[in-house]
Amino acid sequence: MAKRKGPIPENNPTQAPDVSSRLFGQTDYDIPRFGFISALVISVSFVASFLIVPNVITLPGVPGIVMASIVGGALTGAAFAGTHYFRENKRGLCKAFGIEFSAVSVLASIFLFIMNAQVM
Repeated sequence: MAKRKGPIPENNPTQAPDVSSRLFGQTDYDIPRFGFISALVISVSFVASFLIVPNVITLPGVPGIVMASIVGGALTGAAFAGTHYFRENKRGLCKAFGIEFSAVSVLASIFLFIMNAQVM
């Protein structure tokens, strides 16, 4: 195979900056992607918020399931938004970070509340 002269075409997957782009190629529209390390951080934070937080968080007068759901949701939201805006995009704190953190925290809190209610 002869060497190509000139610029590398944009759709060459071997020159892509991240692993997912090399494996799955480029698209015509911007899909938010997470790297493998970010996915690991998010997964570990969610598992920790489901298994560890309910056993650690206790406040007098507040049911443990409610407090564990709120703290676990905030932990998951922080991991999700933090890896997206600090590690993947390098944008840091911005309005979109707050929106994503809030939305994921609320959804994770509801999910954790339902899951913890089933277990307890």
